[in-house]
Amino acid sequence: MPQFMIKSFLDRLLAERIMAKTETARRLLEESHGGWEQACYWLVARYFGGKVNALPFEMLAKATDQRLLARWKDNQRRVEAVLMGQAGLLEGYFEDEYPRLLQKDYGALKVGTGMNSMGGYLWRFYCLRPSSFPTIRISQFAQMLSTTSSLFSTLLDIHDVKEMLKMFDQSAAEYWNNHYRFDTATEKQTVKHVGKMQAQLLIINAWVPLLFLYGIVHGQEKYKEQAVELLNQLPAEDNAVMRRWCQYGIKPNNAAESQALLQLENNYCKNRKCLECGIGFQILKHK
Repeated sequence: MPQFMIKSFLDRLLAERIMAKTETARRLLEESHGGWEQACYWLVARYFGGKVNALPFEMLAKATDQRLLARWKDNQRRVEAVLMGQAGLLEGYFEDEYPRLLQKDYGALKVGTGMNSMGGYLWRFYCLRPSSFPTIRISQFAQMLSTTSSLFSTLLDIHDVKEMLKMFDQSAAEYWNNHYRFDTATEKQTVKHVGKMQAQLLIINAWVPLLFLYGIVHGQEKYKEQAVELLNQLPAEDNAVMRRWCQYGIKPNNAAESQALLQLENNYCKNRKCLECGIGFQILKHK
């Protein structure tokens, strides 16, 4: 097939994928009664949890008022204490000093706020890499929230993708350098960063759809174009689907193309919708 035909269809697929992703953002925006800051906080939290803990993370964000966290944004430990407590992960007795301090902080900070913790049993650790454990992710999320009290406004003002990646690539508290769970130390000391790949996924899955939706709601093309441009600036995702495409000689040059190829795989190839696919139809027509 001529490359321009492939490129044209991939552009259509990218538009389909972005529109599909805006549905989650639209749902959260409706739940927040049009509050963009609230919706952004919930959406970023959801994708901080990854696929396995997306729902518990969203529940955690909804159970913890962002305005309350803003009171303590200059103290990362307090923000972490509230989030860990609200997550139900500070129940019981701890041997280490750090979780005991978090327990004490949470007990003092929740007085008079009406906060109620969720069940700690909702969090999944099984079949996860330790670096993706909810304890690590919550600490990283707390670090990010302690740097800004207006997540949506801050992201809206950032146009450089490197600066945005830096904002998302936060590190967990020092305690987690040799821990993945409370009271369970490891021999190896490593700073637990979100990581460049995870930061990219946060931009792709959370911020780009929300920014695109913001452009739709306010009728401003510049925000929609800005969302697509972020995908053009980000490198292509490295996953099993992309590696399979590369085997067939189709190598994505950026995240916009890898997102389009994911849409092609998931919505056309897997469902055998070859006649509805711009590429598949052309191949079958020639055959």
